[in-house]
Amino acid sequence: MRIFREPVIYKPNEIFYLTPLSDAHVDAASCDKVALQSLIAERKKLKNHYFIFVGDVGNLVVSTDTKRFTPSVPVNQLASSDNYTKDAADYICKTLGDIKVAGFCMGNHESAYLAHNNTCFTDILAYRYNTRNLGYSGRFVFDMRKSNNHSKTQLNILYHHGAWAGKTKVPHGFKDWTRPHEDWDIAMCGHNHHLATETEARVSTPRSGNRTYKRKVHYVVCGTYQDEDCDTECRAMPGYAERKGYPAAIVGTPLISWSIKETSQTQAKRTGQAQRYKDIRVTI
Repeated sequence: MRIFREPVIYKPNEIFYLTPLSDAHVDAASCDKVALQSLIAERKKLKNHYFIFVGDVGNLVVSTDTKRFTPSVPVNQLASSDNYTKDAADYICKTLGDIKVAGFCMGNHESAYLAHNNTCFTDILAYRYNTRNLGYSGRFVFDMRKSNNHSKTQLNILYHHGAWAGKTKVPHGFKDWTRPHEDWDIAMCGHNHHLATETEARVSTPRSGNRTYKRKVHYVVCGTYQDEDCDTECRAMPGYAERKGYPAAIVGTPLISWSIKETSQTQAKRTGQAQRYKDIRVTI
Protein backbone atom coordinates (compact mmCIF):
# COMPACT_ATOMS: atom_id res chain seq x y z
CA MET A 1 0.00 0.00 0.00
CA ARG A 2 1.25 3.46 -0.92
CA ILE A 3 2.10 5.92 1.86
CA PHE A 4 2.20 9.69 1.47
CA ARG A 5 3.72 11.96 4.10
CA GLU A 6 3.18 15.60 4.94
CA PRO A 7 5.75 17.13 7.33
CA VAL A 8 4.26 19.62 9.78
CA ILE A 9 5.91 21.80 12.41
CA TYR A 10 3.60 22.35 15.36
CA LYS A 11 3.35 23.99 18.76
CA PRO A 12 1.66 22.19 21.67
CA ASN A 13 -2.14 22.61 21.56
CA GLU A 14 -2.01 24.21 18.09
CA ILE A 15 -5.05 23.04 16.11
CA PHE A 16 -4.87 21.66 12.56
CA TYR A 17 -7.79 20.97 10.23
CA LEU A 18 -8.54 18.63 7.36
CA THR A 19 -11.55 18.64 5.05
CA PRO A 20 -11.96 15.29 3.24
CA LEU A 21 -14.08 16.19 0.21
CA SER A 22 -15.56 13.27 -1.67
CA ASP A 23 -18.02 12.88 -4.53
CA ALA A 24 -18.29 16.56 -5.38
CA HIS A 25 -19.07 15.75 -9.06
CA VAL A 26 -18.28 19.38 -9.83
CA ASP A 27 -18.90 19.28 -13.60
CA ALA A 28 -22.36 17.70 -13.23
CA ALA A 29 -25.52 19.77 -13.53
CA SER A 30 -26.58 18.10 -10.28
CA CYS A 31 -23.61 19.45 -8.29
CA ASP A 32 -24.75 21.86 -5.59
CA LYS A 33 -22.18 24.43 -6.56
CA VAL A 34 -23.51 27.10 -4.20
CA ALA A 35 -23.19 24.82 -1.16
CA LEU A 36 -19.77 23.59 -2.29
CA GLN A 37 -18.31 27.05 -2.77
CA SER A 38 -19.80 28.20 0.53
CA LEU A 39 -18.11 25.26 2.28
CA ILE A 40 -14.77 26.02 0.63
CA ALA A 41 -14.94 29.70 1.58
CA GLU A 42 -15.74 28.78 5.18
CA ARG A 43 -12.97 26.19 5.52
CA LYS A 44 -10.36 28.45 3.88
CA LYS A 45 -10.72 30.83 6.82
CA LEU A 46 -9.33 28.18 9.19
CA LYS A 47 -5.65 28.40 10.04
CA ASN A 48 -3.57 25.26 9.36
CA HIS A 49 -6.21 23.82 7.05
CA TYR A 50 -5.83 21.17 4.30
CA PHE A 51 -8.16 19.65 1.74
CA ILE A 52 -7.93 16.04 0.59
CA PHE A 53 -10.23 15.00 -2.25
CA VAL A 54 -11.38 11.41 -1.72
CA GLY A 55 -12.35 10.72 -5.34
CA ASP A 56 -15.07 11.71 -7.81
CA VAL A 57 -14.21 15.39 -7.68
CA GLY A 58 -15.17 15.23 -11.34
CA ASN A 59 -18.32 13.62 -12.69
CA LEU A 60 -16.68 13.10 -16.10
CA VAL A 61 -19.70 11.49 -17.71
CA VAL A 62 -19.24 11.72 -21.48
CA SER A 63 -20.60 9.75 -24.42
CA THR A 64 -18.12 6.88 -23.94
CA ASP A 65 -19.69 6.21 -20.51
CA THR A 66 -22.71 4.32 -21.78
CA LYS A 67 -23.74 3.43 -18.23
CA ARG A 68 -24.44 7.02 -17.11
CA PHE A 69 -24.42 9.32 -20.13
CA THR A 70 -27.23 11.49 -21.40
CA PRO A 71 -26.50 14.85 -23.07
CA SER A 72 -27.99 16.72 -20.09
CA VAL A 73 -25.59 15.28 -17.48
CA PRO A 74 -22.86 17.98 -17.59
CA VAL A 75 -23.38 21.63 -16.73
CA ASN A 76 -24.45 23.78 -19.67
CA GLN A 77 -20.94 25.25 -20.03
CA LEU A 78 -19.60 21.79 -20.87
CA ALA A 79 -22.52 20.20 -22.70
CA SER A 80 -21.12 21.00 -26.16
CA SER A 81 -17.41 20.80 -25.32
CA ASP A 82 -15.11 19.38 -28.02
CA ASN A 83 -12.23 19.07 -25.51
CA TYR A 84 -13.94 17.79 -22.39
CA THR A 85 -10.77 16.95 -20.45
CA LYS A 86 -9.32 20.46 -20.64
CA ASP A 87 -12.65 22.27 -20.35
CA ALA A 88 -13.77 20.19 -17.36
CA ALA A 89 -10.42 20.70 -15.61
CA ASP A 90 -10.70 24.46 -16.19
CA TYR A 91 -14.27 24.48 -14.88
CA ILE A 92 -13.45 22.39 -11.79
CA CYS A 93 -10.38 24.46 -10.88
CA LYS A 94 -12.34 27.70 -11.29
CA THR A 95 -15.10 26.32 -9.04
CA LEU A 96 -12.71 25.10 -6.34
CA GLY A 97 -10.56 28.22 -6.49
CA ASP A 98 -7.22 28.77 -4.79
CA ILE A 99 -7.07 26.18 -2.02
CA LYS A 100 -4.38 24.17 -0.22
CA VAL A 101 -4.74 20.58 -1.39
CA ALA A 102 -2.75 17.77 0.23
CA GLY A 103 -3.77 15.32 -2.51
CA PHE A 104 -6.38 14.01 -4.93
CA CYS A 105 -7.65 10.43 -4.75
CA MET A 106 -9.04 8.64 -7.76
CA GLY A 107 -12.70 7.64 -7.60
CA ASN A 108 -14.81 5.33 -9.70
CA HIS A 109 -15.69 8.22 -12.06
CA GLU A 110 -12.02 9.09 -12.65
CA SER A 111 -11.29 5.37 -13.03
CA ALA A 112 -14.04 5.00 -15.66
CA TYR A 113 -12.77 8.08 -17.50
CA LEU A 114 -9.28 6.58 -17.57
CA ALA A 115 -10.63 3.27 -18.91
CA HIS A 116 -12.82 4.83 -21.59
CA ASN A 117 -10.62 7.76 -22.66
CA ASN A 118 -7.00 6.83 -21.85
CA THR A 119 -6.73 9.94 -19.68
CA CYS A 120 -5.92 10.14 -15.97
CA PHE A 121 -7.95 13.11 -14.81
CA THR A 122 -6.59 12.77 -11.27
CA ASP A 123 -3.07 13.43 -12.56
CA ILE A 124 -4.31 16.56 -14.32
CA LEU A 125 -5.88 18.02 -11.17
CA ALA A 126 -2.87 17.05 -9.06
CA TYR A 127 -0.61 18.88 -11.53
CA ARG A 128 -2.86 21.96 -11.57
CA TYR A 129 -2.71 22.16 -7.75
CA ASN A 130 0.95 21.16 -7.46
CA THR A 131 0.10 18.19 -5.28
CA ARG A 132 -0.11 14.39 -5.36
CA ASN A 133 -2.21 11.74 -7.03
CA LEU A 134 -3.05 9.58 -4.00
CA GLY A 135 -4.35 6.62 -6.01
CA TYR A 136 -7.55 4.80 -5.11
CA SER A 137 -6.47 3.88 -1.57
CA GLY A 138 -3.49 4.25 0.71
CA ARG A 139 -2.22 5.96 3.83
CA PHE A 140 -1.68 9.65 4.37
CA VAL A 141 0.54 10.49 7.33
CA PHE A 142 0.96 13.91 8.88
CA ASP A 143 4.43 13.79 10.47
CA MET A 144 4.06 16.25 13.34
CA ARG A 145 7.32 17.65 14.73
CA LYS A 146 8.05 20.38 17.22
CA SER A 147 10.56 22.93 15.98
CA ASN A 148 14.19 21.93 16.70
CA ASN A 149 13.00 18.52 17.85
CA HIS A 150 13.60 15.30 15.91
CA SER A 151 10.92 13.25 17.67
CA LYS A 152 7.58 13.18 15.92
CA THR A 153 3.95 12.27 16.45
CA GLN A 154 2.00 10.91 13.52
CA LEU A 155 -1.59 11.41 12.48
CA ASN A 156 -2.16 8.27 10.44
CA ILE A 157 -5.04 8.30 7.94
CA LEU A 158 -6.21 5.20 6.09
CA TYR A 159 -8.26 6.02 3.00
CA HIS A 160 -10.16 4.37 0.16
CA HIS A 161 -12.51 6.05 -2.29
CA GLY A 162 -15.05 3.37 -1.48
CA ALA A 163 -16.54 0.24 -2.99
CA TRP A 164 -19.36 -0.34 -0.54
CA ALA A 165 -23.01 0.61 -0.57
CA GLY A 166 -25.67 -0.79 1.75
CA LYS A 167 -28.12 0.62 4.24
CA THR A 168 -25.62 1.50 6.97
CA LYS A 169 -24.00 4.90 6.68
CA VAL A 170 -20.61 3.49 7.73
CA PRO A 171 -20.57 0.42 5.45
CA HIS A 172 -19.76 -2.95 7.01
CA GLY A 173 -17.56 -3.68 3.99
CA PHE A 174 -15.50 -0.59 4.72
CA LYS A 175 -14.93 -1.73 8.31
CA ASP A 176 -13.98 -5.19 7.05
CA TRP A 177 -11.45 -3.59 4.69
CA THR A 178 -9.78 -1.69 7.56
CA ARG A 179 -9.37 -4.72 9.85
CA PRO A 180 -5.99 -5.99 8.59
CA HIS A 181 -4.52 -2.49 8.91
CA GLU A 182 -2.93 -1.42 12.16
CA ASP A 183 -1.89 1.86 13.76
CA TRP A 184 -4.34 4.15 12.02
CA ASP A 185 -6.21 7.01 13.68
CA ILE A 186 -8.74 7.86 10.97
CA ALA A 187 -10.20 5.67 8.22
CA MET A 188 -12.12 7.55 5.57
CA CYS A 189 -14.03 6.68 2.42
CA GLY A 190 -16.62 8.12 0.07
CA HIS A 191 -18.58 6.64 -2.84
CA ASN A 192 -21.93 5.94 -1.17
CA HIS A 193 -22.73 9.67 -0.77
CA HIS A 194 -23.52 9.22 2.92
CA LEU A 195 -22.24 11.66 5.53
CA ALA A 196 -21.36 9.85 8.73
CA THR A 197 -18.77 9.36 11.42
CA GLU A 198 -18.32 6.66 14.04
CA THR A 199 -15.81 6.29 16.86
CA GLU A 200 -14.48 3.04 18.32
CA ALA A 201 -11.98 2.20 21.03
CA ARG A 202 -8.73 0.32 20.55
CA VAL A 203 -6.79 -1.10 23.48
CA SER A 204 -3.03 -0.59 23.30
CA THR A 205 -0.01 -1.66 25.31
CA PRO A 206 2.31 1.14 26.46
CA ARG A 207 6.08 0.90 26.12
CA SER A 208 6.34 0.81 29.91
CA GLY A 209 4.00 0.49 32.86
CA ASN A 210 1.63 -2.23 33.94
CA ARG A 211 -1.72 -1.24 32.44
CA THR A 212 -3.17 -0.94 28.96
CA TYR A 213 -4.75 2.24 27.69
CA LYS A 214 -7.53 3.01 25.26
CA ARG A 215 -7.30 5.20 22.22
CA LYS A 216 -9.98 6.29 19.80
CA VAL A 217 -10.16 5.51 16.10
CA HIS A 218 -12.55 7.33 13.79
CA TYR A 219 -14.44 6.07 10.77
CA VAL A 220 -15.35 8.93 8.43
CA VAL A 221 -17.72 8.67 5.46
CA CYS A 222 -17.17 11.85 3.52
CA GLY A 223 -20.52 12.81 1.99
CA THR A 224 -21.24 14.39 -1.39
CA TYR A 225 -22.10 17.62 -3.17
CA GLN A 226 -24.22 15.94 -5.82
CA ASP A 227 -27.93 16.55 -5.40
CA GLU A 228 -30.36 15.78 -8.22
CA ASP A 229 -32.83 18.27 -6.71
CA CYS A 230 -30.44 21.20 -7.10
CA ASP A 231 -30.29 20.97 -10.92
CA THR A 232 -31.46 24.56 -11.39
CA GLU A 233 -31.25 24.14 -15.15
CA CYS A 234 -34.36 21.89 -14.78
CA ARG A 235 -33.61 19.59 -17.66
CA ALA A 236 -36.17 16.88 -18.27
CA MET A 237 -34.00 13.77 -18.50
CA PRO A 238 -33.60 11.87 -15.20
CA GLY A 239 -30.07 11.44 -13.88
CA TYR A 240 -28.29 8.18 -13.12
CA ALA A 241 -29.05 8.29 -9.38
CA GLU A 242 -32.75 8.85 -10.07
CA ARG A 243 -32.90 5.98 -12.54
CA LYS A 244 -31.16 3.64 -10.10
CA GLY A 245 -33.46 4.63 -7.25
CA TYR A 246 -30.71 5.80 -4.90
CA PRO A 247 -31.91 7.49 -1.69
CA ALA A 248 -31.66 11.25 -1.35
CA ALA A 249 -28.37 12.47 0.08
CA ILE A 250 -27.66 15.45 2.31
CA VAL A 251 -24.81 17.50 0.87
CA GLY A 252 -21.86 18.24 3.11
CA THR A 253 -18.53 16.96 4.32
CA PRO A 254 -16.96 16.40 7.75
CA LEU A 255 -14.30 18.53 9.39
CA ILE A 256 -11.41 16.74 11.06
CA SER A 257 -9.36 18.64 13.64
CA TRP A 258 -6.43 17.57 15.73
CA SER A 259 -3.80 18.90 18.08
CA ILE A 260 -0.84 17.44 19.94
CA LYS A 261 -1.26 17.51 23.69
CA GLU A 262 1.52 17.11 26.23
CA THR A 263 1.21 15.93 29.80
CA SER A 264 3.52 15.41 32.75
CA GLN A 265 5.49 12.22 33.28
CA THR A 266 3.48 11.55 36.46
CA GLN A 267 0.17 11.90 34.63
CA ALA A 268 1.40 9.70 31.81
CA LYS A 269 2.35 6.92 34.25
CA ARG A 270 -0.98 7.18 36.01
CA THR A 271 -3.06 6.89 32.82
CA GLY A 272 -0.76 4.60 30.84
CA GLN A 273 -0.87 7.13 28.01
CA ALA A 274 2.15 8.67 26.30
CA GLN A 275 3.35 12.07 27.46
CA ARG A 276 2.65 13.37 23.96
CA TYR A 277 -0.70 12.32 22.49
CA LYS A 278 -3.19 13.30 19.76
CA ASP A 279 -6.52 14.95 20.44
CA ILE A 280 -8.63 14.16 17.34
CA ARG A 281 -12.16 15.39 16.69
CA VAL A 282 -14.53 14.80 13.78
CA THR A 283 -17.58 16.96 13.29
CA ILE A 284 -20.34 16.92 10.67
